Amino acid sequence: MIRLQRALLLSLVLSCGAALAEQQYISDDLTTWLHSGPTSDHRILGTVVAGDVVDVHEQAANGKFARITDSRGREGWIDSKHLTTIPSLRTRVPDLEGTVAGLQQALKARDSEIASLKGELAAINESGNNHVERLAQLEHDKAQLVSELAAKDKANELAMFERGAMVAGGGLVLGALMTLIPWRRKRDKRWM
Repeated sequence: MIRLQRALLLSLVLSCGAALAEQQYISDDLTTWLHSGPTSDHRILGTVVAGDVVDVHEQAANGKFARITDSRGREGWIDSKHLTTIPSLRTRVPDLEGTVAGLQQALKARDSEIASLKGELAAINESGNNHVERLAQLEHDKAQLVSELAAKDKANELAMFERGAMVAGGGLVLGALMTLIPWRRKRDKRWM
């Protein structure tokens, strides 16, 4: 019965330790040995590959070894200098490659958008140049029309002057002729 209680207590302690475990990673530059105890003198249980995620349950009293559970569920001790809190390159590189691919697609989309906007800008500039040329042509036409209108105004003034002179001359001639016509006078039959 005491053995059963100890076994239950031990399993409870181990399960609580697993719940409180801190997640860390094996350094990228090695394959390290998984030992059965907190020194390199203990039996080797296997290897843990660089970049594997491990759960650290406790540190040895001297701080040189840590009790871990690896990604395959094996529990053992490894040298603490091989642990790091930074995810390994093996796990970060695929994420970074995905990010780079996404950014490259976004960059291509931006490049095509820039090319499209440059095309629109060139079309607007060409259209603006056409409008500037059209405006210059219209201003030239306006200047011509203004000079033609001024010439016609002068011609109209001269024609009006000539007509006025002809009317005045005709009136003079008519007046002179009228003086030469003998007119008979009527007698008034008035009583006074």
